[in-house]
Amino acid sequence: DFYYAIVAVDESARGQGIGSFILKEGLRIAREKRCRRAVLDVDIENEGALRLYERSGFKIFKERTISLFGWKKGAFNMEYVL
Repeated sequence: DFYYAIVAVDESARGQGIGSFILKEGLRIAREKRCRRAVLDVDIENEGALRLYERSGFKIFKERTISLFGWKKGAFNMEYVL
């Protein structure tokens, strides 16, 4: 597996394709290294990142959450099968 540890784009630079570039380059490297999939984790509250990952072809394969009194916190594990 190719694992994206942390993908972050400064708020002032968002919307310029930088996040997409990071994902595409990672997938290129993963293919070069003959990985079978690329994986990452995203906070369930990070809707912008989740949209970016889904637009890039990543799919949720696991959800890790804690729910208490209507409050929900956690992360989605996402993968891109190569």
